Amino acid sequence: MKKSAFVILFALVIIITACNTEAKIEKGIVRDTIFSAEISRGGTWGIFMTHDDSVAYCTTDQELGEYAKELLLTHDGEVILEFKSKEVGKDTEGKVLGSDQCQKYCSGTGESYWCFNTVILQSIKPVAMRTGEYRG
Repeated sequence: MKKSAFVILFALVIIITACNTEAKIEKGIVRDTIFSAEISRGGTWGIFMTHDDSVAYCTTDQELGEYAKELLLTHDGEVILEFKSKEVGKDTEGKVLGSDQCQKYCSGTGESYWCFNTVILQSIKPVAMRTGEYRG
């Protein structure tokens, strides 16, 4: 009985540990249409995508922010964004290189208050809109 109880306890610990593991995204690429390009009082740009309601793409690069704004106003297609986590590329002081000014973007009040996950925008490239039948 003691051995079977130990096996069951061990199995439960493994299952609980596996379920609580958080994936850390280091960098990535997203393809979507731009919903909004906003500049903050501090001069950082927040870029928000049409089909992603959980991530804010932040940049301190004024040219990149202005380019995103221009694409929002003039480009009829999608864009490809390259981004990295705020945790990637830390210097010796623990700040993220080129992104120490990027803050959290939050919205709402009271119980409906929530914040976007903020990642660092590295590049943006306009591409044509995908066409064809959805096969999801």
